[in-house]
Amino acid sequence: MNTEHRNNQPKLARNIACRLTDIARLMPHKRAIVQAISRDNHGMWSYQQVTFQQLERLTDFIARGLEDIGIAAKVKTIVMIPPSIEFFAITYALLKVGAIPVFIDPGMKRSALLQCISEIEAEAFISIPLGHVYRLLHRRKLSTIKYFVNIGRRLPMTSSWLHNLEDLCLGTWQPYPPYEPTVEDISAILFTSGSTGIPKGTIYTNEMFDGQIVALEKVFKYDKDEIDIPTFPLFALFDTALGMTAVIPKMDFTKPGHVYPPNVLKLIEDQGATHLFGSPALLDRVSKWCIANQITLPTIKRIVTAGAPVRPDIIKNMKSILSQDADIYTAYGATESLPVAIESATSILQGKATKYYQGWGTCVGRPVSTIDAKIARLTDEAYDSIETTPMCDTNEIGEIIVHGKVTTQSYYRKDNETRLSKIYDAQNQWYWHRMGDCGYFDAEGNLWFCGRKSQRVRTQEGDIFTENVEGIFNDHPQVFRSALVGIRMENTEIPVIWIEPKKTLTPEEEAKLKNELLAFSAQSPITQVVKDVLFSKGFPVDIRHNAKIYREELRHNAEVLYSKRSRSK
Repeated sequence: MNTEHRNNQPKLARNIACRLTDIARLMPHKRAIVQAISRDNHGMWSYQQVTFQQLERLTDFIARGLEDIGIAAKVKTIVMIPPSIEFFAITYALLKVGAIPVFIDPGMKRSALLQCISEIEAEAFISIPLGHVYRLLHRRKLSTIKYFVNIGRRLPMTSSWLHNLEDLCLGTWQPYPPYEPTVEDISAILFTSGSTGIPKGTIYTNEMFDGQIVALEKVFKYDKDEIDIPTFPLFALFDTALGMTAVIPKMDFTKPGHVYPPNVLKLIEDQGATHLFGSPALLDRVSKWCIANQITLPTIKRIVTAGAPVRPDIIKNMKSILSQDADIYTAYGATESLPVAIESATSILQGKATKYYQGWGTCVGRPVSTIDAKIARLTDEAYDSIETTPMCDTNEIGEIIVHGKVTTQSYYRKDNETRLSKIYDAQNQWYWHRMGDCGYFDAEGNLWFCGRKSQRVRTQEGDIFTENVEGIFNDHPQVFRSALVGIRMENTEIPVIWIEPKKTLTPEEEAKLKNELLAFSAQSPITQVVKDVLFSKGFPVDIRHNAKIYREELRHNAEVLYSKRSRSK
């Protein structure tokens, strides 16, 4: 026997789509996806649904159809389908054939969207008709695409194969043998939101996806009766892999901060939902609506929120409408590594919320068991190796770096960004990911988030961190939220604070509040460095969660305002 040849064979990984197969075998008749379709004049919703067995068979039919037209193993495929049964079925079908689905936020700026799609050099494009119109308008820059799949009504000259679920399922079902990937095969490419820079394609493997599912199972201990309302499309894919029923709400998923709360609340009531995943902006709207209308959510036993720091007042409001046994969990992480740490509302409200308003930052809890986390000294330069990377002491703010099975090892075709974001660990032959976030560990081992590294204000006296300063200003009863920015002056930055009030103010009220806030901030060594207070009716936020503040845009606005003031003198 040639053992040398056998030992040189690449190590195989389990296709993540096999999790759907397993669940379909164990719970064939449990609802996998329930999609809200429309609401009648009486406020009653109609739904479309599939069981796990139906979803499994549907993905097998689609997988054969994709393979027939050439979308097979390692074919990079842009997926632009809104959350729906089709979205789930096609994503799992792509995973089964071994293609590489590429997910990009549909609400992304058009210039960034075109850049993301073109740099991938995808060979296939699966979309609703609007996406194909966009593709045709930019056909020169998207010339690598040769397989076109249209979802929905037929459009002439747009698709080489029209996906029709009903026609696909007319034949006799046979299990589709899933592609067997190696541990290094790319299983998907997920783009970052680009909230603090250019969106980057993060490379996911099947082992990464599996690691995320294992981590979520360990932390939340889901049972077979779980029903989730996922208001973030990609998290919904975890539902089917975890055996949860996913109830897809009728909403604009690019604007979760503008959701109409009754549309979510009615689904929770109709379906008896036990779980809700939503951004802080969505939870803020839902909780305020519930409090104003004296609505509680007795079936919900767990809410998970992610995407941006969560203010304690949002957590407190949301906790007040849940049953005593239910809890809210803040999940800290990024597209490149998720989850990193998870904290419960119960723990936050038992003292950590007070520390937030005192300028400690936001506590994101202890790292999950599958993650190693450290605090590296702050620098904007690359670190060559983990062995030579200087680390911070307890309570010393630096950059959060992480490693685990859920951590990506590189960006797709972004060598310089990979070099700046990764630190090589020669002993273990893996990369640590630099989160781009400032933070520290306290003496009890809790991880505190202090803001984005790129958004810290760099003064002659030292760095000032957004989350620490803003927490103190957010404690004022008239402040909805605040944003620290630095106005660039020669070799330093002048710290100023933007304020979004809870209500519209007259010029006289603004002047009074400004004086109050400056006097208020002078009482703390953390905020006394702030030189000016500016007001805005609303802050620019990210497209994915509507919760991350675009401080870069606010800094530009502040610099323009100061420039105008200077010219008027």
